[in-house]
Amino acid sequence: MLTEILGIKNLKIIPAMFAYLFYRIDQKEFLTYIEDNKLVADRKEALRIKDAMRVNGYVMKNCKLYAWACWAARRADQPPPSARAFGVESKDAVILRRLNLAHLDKARSTKYEALTLEAFDAATDRLLKSPDLKNYIGKFVTKKMSFLMKSYGENRYDLETQLKEGALLAWYKQYPRFDSELHMVNVAKAAIHNDGQTMITSLSSKSRQRLQRNDDGSFEALNVDISTLSDVAAPPQYGALLQEQLEALASVEHKLNPKAQQFILCASGQYHKGLSEFLEIDNTEAAEKWPYPRYMSQVQKFFDVTPDKVERLFSSIRKHSDRTNL
Repeated sequence: MLTEILGIKNLKIIPAMFAYLFYRIDQKEFLTYIEDNKLVADRKEALRIKDAMRVNGYVMKNCKLYAWACWAARRADQPPPSARAFGVESKDAVILRRLNLAHLDKARSTKYEALTLEAFDAATDRLLKSPDLKNYIGKFVTKKMSFLMKSYGENRYDLETQLKEGALLAWYKQYPRFDSELHMVNVAKAAIHNDGQTMITSLSSKSRQRLQRNDDGSFEALNVDISTLSDVAAPPQYGALLQEQLEALASVEHKLNPKAQQFILCASGQYHKGLSEFLEIDNTEAAEKWPYPRYMSQVQKFFDVTPDKVERLFSSIRKHSDRTNL
């Protein structure tokens, strides 16, 4: 099924793809590998494959869950689990069982948990229905997206559904790198916030200006003044693009030391237990609600780094982002 989903014939692309999805290599290394080894016709095809795999549920959920379960079984000298139990086709299972995911074991003292498909689905379903996330999504839509419903005719249910889908995809991307269910909740909140800001920008663009039907049946052109967006807090340092760049950089273990990894993840609003204790508030909540300079100053204090060191780090991030096109 993987070859059909990705539209490929060369099976060598698949191990490289999962090395990327499991944070062993970054996007630049993945694209360079399949191009330099003539596994794709050109850059355009490489990007198409990258985009296709990152949004496909079979790849991101079923295959990743099965691959990690197989690695956990191999590590424990046990037979691999049933591919059918994970909804994975047998020909794909042969490749997934061979993946070497030892780099994730080296990243921490305790091993990341391997979940069955049923356990993972149950956990994500429970968390999406939890009062914490339901309230977070509800408040976000009410506070940030009311003007989309009033002025652009967007449906509340559709907006909330898209935010939930974003949370699910964020969990798929992060797996198996979860410390706890609280960590999962905060990964979801960060995704909801960033996806929501992207939706606001997209749906309120000039191309979305439309006719609005009045009560008397007449229509009028609706142009939304930019002041409508004055209450939408979207500091560029906390934007979706930068966060994805920072997370990608943090995952490249051979290029960043552990402290730098943790610093940029915290800077992008990812949950960190120690920082949350230091702030006496969940750091993801602080990143969202506080002015960003205030939040960053506290992150710097927690990690005991000077502004000059931070500037040098972010300078290297900008250079890396320009090179990798993340």
